[in-house]
Amino acid sequence: MAKLNVNGRVVEFAVEDDTPLLWALREHLDLT
Repeated sequence: MAKLNVNGRVVEFAVEDDTPLLWALREHLDLT
C-alpha cells in the first residue's frame, strides 16, 4: 500500500514494493 500527496491531494493505492513510482503514477492515478 502506498500513500502519496499528489497535486495537493492525498492518494492511497495498492502496488507491489518493487513497482517504480513512474508506473504507479501512470497506472493508478492516470498521470503522465
